[in-house]
Amino acid sequence: PRCLDDETIAGSAAFRSLGRLPVLCYFNKRNGNALMRCAQPMVGATGRRSAPDECLIKAARETAGEARILVIFDARSSLAAGGNKLMGKGSESSAIYESTKTYFMEIANIHAMRTSVDALLDLCSSGSEDRWLSKLETTGWLRHVRMVMSAASVVARKMTLGNGTIVVHCSDGWDRTTQLTSLAQVMIDKYFRTIDGFIVLIEKEWLSFGHRFRDRVGTAERPNERSPVFLQFLDCVWQIMHQFPSAFEFNESLLVRIADHHQSGWFGTFLFNDEHDRKLCQTSELTTSLWSHIEACRQEFLNPQFDP
Repeated sequence: PRCLDDETIAGSAAFRSLGRLPVLCYFNKRNGNALMRCAQPMVGATGRRSAPDECLIKAARETAGEARILVIFDARSSLAAGGNKLMGKGSESSAIYESTKTYFMEIANIHAMRTSVDALLDLCSSGSEDRWLSKLETTGWLRHVRMVMSAASVVARKMTLGNGTIVVHCSDGWDRTTQLTSLAQVMIDKYFRTIDGFIVLIEKEWLSFGHRFRDRVGTAERPNERSPVFLQFLDCVWQIMHQFPSAFEFNESLLVRIADHHQSGWFGTFLFNDEHDRKLCQTSELTTSLWSHIEACRQEFLNPQFDP
């Protein structure tokens, strides 16, 4: 909100994990609802408070009208958020952040997703069809996809039918948070269901907000950081496409192409963990963008059923 000064903004950043303070990522012009994203607050087991952070949340709530409630969607389980309190972090309390309501969305962490996708890949490469559907269920992958999609649909519903500001976060604000804000925007805004809009969405929510692509693809230095967060997002979009086949300008070939090349290293778009590292290594000057390739092959990705 424009009413906040630099000191308040800096104070809020200092109170949020890794300095990721609440910022606007989407504004619904139809009803004035704002979608914000951030990381968890550093409340800890002792219930620390931050006047600047409380001021920012209050200002964000009042931009939609003083009578409205600010809704916080915490992508984690309440148990996981409670565990983070023991490490000096945690979640917002409505007793401190006035006129707010927090919902825990029960989405598993990156380690559970890694275990699930590894089991899925083992199943797909086994070559056995014996009790395949039962074994697929055992991997937990479809259950995780359902939880992410269900949470995103709740966010989208609040954005379209509710009347207030919405804040989404998980632990550090670059994995589950990004999944939910991205999927919600795909559900809400038809622009993000076009080829150009989908590219803008990935650039905005994933690349500019610092999703750690290098770590999530997997490195020898940090093997435990590997997790299929972005791949899972693409799977969720694929699931929506099959429910609403005429709502997307692009077909599933675009999702497959992005899925292949977000970890192929052929293009510079998804190299490194953040914009700082990409600029430092001059990826825009020294590598080719995946989006250039997609534009050159645009006809391959058009959906003939698209009804704008």
